[in-house]
Amino acid sequence: MKKVILSICILAAASQYANAQSGAQKRADKYFGKAQYVRAAEIYEKEVKENKSLDLLEKLGDCYYYNGKTNNAAKYYAQALELYPEQVDAEHLHRYAMALKGNKDYAKADKILQKYNAKTGKTQTVPSTLAYFEKKEKSERRPYIVTNSSVSTKDSEWGAAFNANQIVFSSSRDGGVSGKKYKWNNENYLDLFVAEVDEEGDASGAVAFSKEINSAAHEGGVTFSGDGNTIYFSRNVKPKNRKGDKISHMKIFKSSKVGGEWSKAIEVSFNKEGYSAAHPALNKNNTKLYFASDMPGTQGNWDIFVVDINKDGSFGEPKNLGPNVNTESREQFPFVSDEDNLYFASNGHITLGGLDVFKSEINGNSYSKAENLGNVINSNKDDFGFIYDEATEKGFLSSNRAGGKGSDDIYRVDRKQIYFVEGVAQDSKTGELLPGADVVMYDNAGREIAKTTVGADGAFAFEIQPTSEYKLEGSKVTYDPAEVEFATGKKGNVEQNIVLKLIQVVEDPKLDTNPIYFEFDKAILVEESKTELDRIINFMKEHKTFRVEVGSHTDNRGSDKYNMSLSARRANAVKDYFVEQGIAEDRLVSVGYGESKPVEDCNKCTDEQHAKNRRSEFILIK
Repeated sequence: MKKVILSICILAAASQYANAQSGAQKRADKYFGKAQYVRAAEIYEKEVKENKSLDLLEKLGDCYYYNGKTNNAAKYYAQALELYPEQVDAEHLHRYAMALKGNKDYAKADKILQKYNAKTGKTQTVPSTLAYFEKKEKSERRPYIVTNSSVSTKDSEWGAAFNANQIVFSSSRDGGVSGKKYKWNNENYLDLFVAEVDEEGDASGAVAFSKEINSAAHEGGVTFSGDGNTIYFSRNVKPKNRKGDKISHMKIFKSSKVGGEWSKAIEVSFNKEGYSAAHPALNKNNTKLYFASDMPGTQGNWDIFVVDINKDGSFGEPKNLGPNVNTESREQFPFVSDEDNLYFASNGHITLGGLDVFKSEINGNSYSKAENLGNVINSNKDDFGFIYDEATEKGFLSSNRAGGKGSDDIYRVDRKQIYFVEGVAQDSKTGELLPGADVVMYDNAGREIAKTTVGADGAFAFEIQPTSEYKLEGSKVTYDPAEVEFATGKKGNVEQNIVLKLIQVVEDPKLDTNPIYFEFDKAILVEESKTELDRIINFMKEHKTFRVEVGSHTDNRGSDKYNMSLSARRANAVKDYFVEQGIAEDRLVSVGYGESKPVEDCNKCTDEQHAKNRRSEFILIK
């Protein structure tokens, strides 16, 4: 049913063509031009057995496409492409791809989109739809949870808007004003209804909204000011000049509460004759109104615009949100959260099928590149009308996905609760953050369950479970480790962020020691070197988490190969002594550098210079 609002301008697309037509087909074309797709399709189905013209195949595909019957739509678009491969236009290639996605035939849809790109002059390769969403799903730490709401019925419900502890939405259920059937899909005309939202975020108990707002036409797409005293909404309006323009368009109306009652709704000044404007959405300060329109200035079919609301209630000039939001296809159903995130529906960015919900961050007058909300919010059908309170992490979504109660349903949206412990690693004395520190989390049995190395912000975060006990340990080269134990409550909460305060032991990874030296062509420790080695051993016994690299060197006499071997033997001799004195082998790394790192870089070295190069040095490592 939402396609009444989605595509009202597209209805004018009944093209003129010169081929001879039967009387039946002419009748079908009239139904098609009036958006009576069910009646048109019945006639086209009979005609297509004898007449497989491009025009007929595309129109029959369109009849099913506009009513969400993607299997039938794809069938006739495929025949059109097979019989008229060069004549099918870009718009029908895009619809064909969307119909294929609606059938979950993603590989073929990607190929058709590549044809669409070629037709429109784009050179970029179409990304794999499945690969894109699989990657996105793996990266999602806190997925959304989508549940059909109690407000949904066998009829159509869509386009919810927050209004205090209620939602107002559009529906074709009984109880509205019109009571007439809409010939597009044989459902009632759309009216606005209001329902209460409970503490769990579900909506129920819907009743018809004000008779001052509902009319004999379609109403759908609504937003309220923060105080609830001003409403903007969309209404289907017949053209003023019925002889010239026979297509009804969506217009935005405004009404205010006077004495507790809604005033007569009036059109906003930026509506344009012959074009549609719909799906209004206010920002939190009520200073900007976002809406969807096919008015001049669009990049494609429908785009999202914004208009300033002046202090006197007048409006500025509508501005297109630009290519990070809008595409050459369709963007509609904007919603702006209190945190200045724009949510909207599009079939022009990469989607799972039909309309998908996207997010763009608002920064002044700029908008970040649209991001698909993933394959829980979105499905292979139409997903739109997303509204979300980021403080409570609850909201609503409209969709005609499989398993619903009606043609369009309103779904509850929650966020999966994953609890975290967060904190930083810092120097205990200076309070400076410690990038590169390792943080390990253990359970109450001492088992390591998570580990990370903190970045420039010194921050870490681990997922935790309710009613559990944990220990965090932070370590870094030149620092003694720090430990913090904590427990979680029934809700998994931690009272405050945890600060791991590490105590610096030495200021440089190169230990404050003297090198030890070797005799020429020897890898045997001399007795006087053991005094220095014992100092390092005592340090390691006192600071049990430190590891040490023993780096050994030679002078430049002998071949490179021989000197590498000699230096390795020297490093191992030192390592063996450490192990003999009780240092665990896994805390030691021995490296031979040969003659590659001399302290005396000379060609014709004196004996004294040679002696300085025959050494072992000690460095703290992770």
